[in-house]
Amino acid sequence: MSFLDDIPFDGDVSTPIEDLKLKKKAHVRLSYKERNAVSPRLLSAEQTFYHYLAQGNLQARLEEEQKAYQSELNRQLLEVEIEALKKRQSDKNSQQEKINAVHRSIDLMLEKQLEGVLNNYPLKYFADTRDLGHFKRIFSVLGDERLSVNGLDSVLTPCNWLAEHITFFTNTTECKSYFKNQDSTDVKKAINFLNVKGTTALIPVLYVERVVAQQKDFLKEPWARFRCFAYWTALSALFIARQQQRKDLHIVFLLGYMSVFAELTLFNLLSALAKEVQQDSIKSASQRLSDFRVKAIESYQPSGEITANLMQLAEPVLHKIIDALNCNYIPAIPVFDKDNGDQLELQQLIAKAKAFTQYKMLASANMDEKDDILELLRAVNMDNQTIQLLREQDYHSMSVFAALGWMRK
Repeated sequence: MSFLDDIPFDGDVSTPIEDLKLKKKAHVRLSYKERNAVSPRLLSAEQTFYHYLAQGNLQARLEEEQKAYQSELNRQLLEVEIEALKKRQSDKNSQQEKINAVHRSIDLMLEKQLEGVLNNYPLKYFADTRDLGHFKRIFSVLGDERLSVNGLDSVLTPCNWLAEHITFFTNTTECKSYFKNQDSTDVKKAINFLNVKGTTALIPVLYVERVVAQQKDFLKEPWARFRCFAYWTALSALFIARQQQRKDLHIVFLLGYMSVFAELTLFNLLSALAKEVQQDSIKSASQRLSDFRVKAIESYQPSGEITANLMQLAEPVLHKIIDALNCNYIPAIPVFDKDNGDQLELQQLIAKAKAFTQYKMLASANMDEKDDILELLRAVNMDNQTIQLLREQDYHSMSVFAALGWMRK
């Protein structure tokens, strides 16, 4: 008997010692107003990225419109035409200022709503109660080297939509064209084809696709950018892991997706509340018989500033998600807990993948301010070899089927 057995203990022995630090972080109370006290400020490049996620390159669009106006002005020869064009532009600018004022008023209402929701149960915007129950079971077995096709089938089958999506995926024309596989009549046959590794990697892909599809037409372009952000982050992680000749490519890919689960949750929350505030505002404007205001409200989208402010809470939200998922075999705790050094190499791998993806997407939009990007990359200890490797990859041509082909081996 160890001498430790003789020491009296009044605490909860069901909670492993290594989990206590994460649980303390997971129970942090979220607050939009007090976000600076809850979570550290974002780096300048991160703020710019979330502005881009929300509204694209707004400054570039404004500059393009100004160039088009100036070009049209230069083509006019008659003074009367020039004056008429200036008058139209002035009216357009005045109209836009009024629209912006309406949008700012909705932003203020949205911020009030955000504070209330964050104080309650934000995880419902990660997954509803039923799906979260399924995810607890699923994520509790993912990563277990002993996990069999039958074992994975037993935890996936109760989640109807996920089982159906996995089966549908293997039966798509694209999948059968790439892998030359036969039709899967049920999820067990689909898992058998994908094998445990391939299915593990596919689960977060299908989950993100489901959330994006549920948004329909509201914030369509921002959600398309987020979808790219999630997939490219996982791809970046995969590229690095493959270069390092890691044997757990499917887990690395999964962790790449998990690294943006908090942003997914917060963006989903933002979308839902923005839609509610927009509809309430339209109803109020209709009662006032204000056609202009109704039309202005219909074009409303949350500002980049609100999006960036909300995303400052991503780190504590991710801790809440990890705590809720019961990751028994996936090293999510040491990877996403910056104070934990148990999986430092993997932690840095995922951090580099995410930072590079933010840089890459900002560069594609010509929003990559050099000093800010250097600060972002230095914060994750980015090395020349890794950044050169990632720069050489063709993200646009790397299909999920090709990625799965690497991970299924």
